[in-house]
Amino acid sequence: MRASTQEQKGSAGTNEVAANFEKIGWGPARNPDHDLGTDLYVACRDSRLIDLGMLIGVQVKAGPSRFKSTEISESGELVGWWYRESKRDHFDYWLNHHVPHLLVLHDLTTNTSHWVHVTEDSVTFLRTGAKILVPRAQTIDLTHADQLVAVASSQSRVHSWEGSAWTGGSSVSPTHVYRHALVVPRLIAPHPNLAINEFTAAQVTALVVLRRDSRRSNRAKGGIPNLDEVDHTWDWGWRFAAGVRSWVEGADLGGLRDALAAAREPAQEAAAAAALSAALFERDDPKAVTLLLGPLLEKDHLETVDHGWLRLQYAHATYEAGQLEATRAVAAEVIGLSTHAPRDPTAAAISGAAANLLFAAADWEGIDFGQTVAATDTAAMWWRQQIGGWGLKRHADDAFKRWAHNENRYSELGDAWENLRAASLMAGFLGDHSGWLSALERISQCILASNEHRNDPPALENALRVLRTAGSHERLSAAARWLIDNGPAATVKRVADDCDPRRSTVSTVESDLALLAEAGDLLEPEHAASILDWASATFDDPSYLQNSLHPKFDLQRALVDVLAGLVPALTADRQSWLLEWALDARSEHPGLTAGSMRKLITRIPNERWSERLAHRAADRAPDAKWPLRVALLRAAAPFDADVRAALAASALQGDNDALWALGDVNQFEDDLVSGLIDQSVRALADPSTKGRDSADAAAVLVLLSLNRPHYACWEVLCDWIETVDETADLFCSS
Repeated sequence: MRASTQEQKGSAGTNEVAANFEKIGWGPARNPDHDLGTDLYVACRDSRLIDLGMLIGVQVKAGPSRFKSTEISESGELVGWWYRESKRDHFDYWLNHHVPHLLVLHDLTTNTSHWVHVTEDSVTFLRTGAKILVPRAQTIDLTHADQLVAVASSQSRVHSWEGSAWTGGSSVSPTHVYRHALVVPRLIAPHPNLAINEFTAAQVTALVVLRRDSRRSNRAKGGIPNLDEVDHTWDWGWRFAAGVRSWVEGADLGGLRDALAAAREPAQEAAAAAALSAALFERDDPKAVTLLLGPLLEKDHLETVDHGWLRLQYAHATYEAGQLEATRAVAAEVIGLSTHAPRDPTAAAISGAAANLLFAAADWEGIDFGQTVAATDTAAMWWRQQIGGWGLKRHADDAFKRWAHNENRYSELGDAWENLRAASLMAGFLGDHSGWLSALERISQCILASNEHRNDPPALENALRVLRTAGSHERLSAAARWLIDNGPAATVKRVADDCDPRRSTVSTVESDLALLAEAGDLLEPEHAASILDWASATFDDPSYLQNSLHPKFDLQRALVDVLAGLVPALTADRQSWLLEWALDARSEHPGLTAGSMRKLITRIPNERWSERLAHRAADRAPDAKWPLRVALLRAAAPFDADVRAALAASALQGDNDALWALGDVNQFEDDLVSGLIDQSVRALADPSTKGRDSADAAAVLVLLSLNRPHYACWEVLCDWIETVDETADLFCSS
């Protein structure tokens, strides 16, 4: 008996394809007894050889005859090979199979396996059969392992989460239940109206995250044990629940550290480490997160989703430390986690958070914005936004009640805060950098805008600290200024006293500088001097901070704003030193820093100026950008007669910058006042003078008439007001 050549080639090809799958760590199994179009069933595994619970079917075609029908590109390059069958039976079988299928053309000479995923889009149906193009570039090797994983997950049944608000995650494995309790707690925490006789530790953990354990519980309230009584003799799950609660309600990390030390299973380690990482992030300590997670990840003992979860938290820490290349590398790998566990909503959430982090750390080259949006469109994101939306609704309801003078009615601000806090906890436990910052920002805004906390300094101080952690520099600056102006300013001082830009992270550096710019005058002289030394040195050589924290704002301008804010808190000798420094300072972008430098120059008290410094200011003025040039001339004018004469001449020509640079109106000579008033009267009488120019002329006339009544021209001003329409706003602003 002689075997056929085709059979021999087919058997050899199948064996070699199986071997190629084994080389990438996958598990092929021959299907000799019931082969109806599937030579191999291959178990899908990740790079750490962990089985993902997914299969692909493989049909192998080997031998030289399979590579005769080529596809050539317009440039003459080989694209791939066409595989045809005269009937459609096999193609229909592969397309309708529950397991995704590959067609593999195997080159026996080079031992190269070229594959194509059989899908509706890849198959071309002919009049009497079908064909499919097998790309030359798609080969079974480590380079294409991620693409093969995507194929394996492509036809997995997607879990439907509709109705889960009532049923929860009853199908969640006990191994993964604590990850779900932290990231998607609504799947673990029972609905408030669902009667529960006895709660599990995972359910109570989810209730703590949702902030429902103390506000409202299920009808069987007695089913929740007192977490204050939990000690080392309790089951690990209850110790973990108590640790999460002690941190959420009391900022105590001890319980989370104990839970991590007591973990006996990899999944327990992952949950405790993720929760502790979230707590450390809220303490602005990303370095501690890297020290915590680094050894755990090196052990390489976690299952796929838990491993990706902690890698995401680790990438979050490297991002805050400014290690953007490392962040991008990890996030780019974690972003595909959802294909490894397509039925797990936490895996999809981790992938989405990785996409957000990758976008934040991107250099803006080659970033697919659409892919980022798609990756973050997950069930976990919807649920978190729903909870945050409830909080904002309750905050709006509370504001309306106060507006309607129904303050005797039940205030829902407490519930609003709980909902917003729950959203921030879910984002933090997940490791969703941007979602966490956004949730923190909303919490702070609600507290600061609420009448309920108007006379609650600790709450206001905490809100400022949270805004700083969230990197919300504009809102932090506005809130600090409002509290300084309206009180209690001491809350701002306490936050500013703790602010040291040497400890800033990528997210907090701009908010730290914004806070010091607004509240620098509240600092103690020693602290102000320390910030002065750092800010001036960093301005002179910004390379270290630029390379370490990669600020996306004009760093030198922000530093000058900080220096200007410090002036009132500095001693006289330090103010003099700062003035000397400012006259020497050179910016990389002088046009951007000119406004901030003007503010700094004008804040220096007049007694710090001398004739020598005034001449230096006058010498630098011609090369300075507006408006710094005007500030330098203003400083020089009292000491330099030529500068003052030139400014007076310009002011008489209608140059309001020159008028401002002349300084105190009380020091104006009579002939200058008379000339300026005449110039303003002529401008108001000229029909061509309109809009802002007209209002500016009127403002000058008012100022000088009030200062020198014997030169006043009130009649001209009154006539102008009566005859010119719609000037009130312009006039008042001038």
